[in-house]
Amino acid sequence: MIQMVTQTDGTLTLTWSAMPWQTYQVQYTTDLSQTNWNILGNAITTTNALATASDSIGPDTRRFYRVVVLP
Repeated sequence: MIQMVTQTDGTLTLTWSAMPWQTYQVQYTTDLSQTNWNILGNAITTTNALATASDSIGPDTRRFYRVVVLP
């Protein structure tokens, strides 16, 4: 579950609840009617109960994010 979203100096930071040693992938899309999502950065393996990822805010007028658990 995404816990917090913050924006500072053109960078969006997502913080979500995580399971230690689980690997996550953050993905985004600009259109929820599309079935393909874009991968944001590298996969993240956590070591505690929270994880974060950052995204530079670009020219998109909106972006939707999701966090996927990888096998």
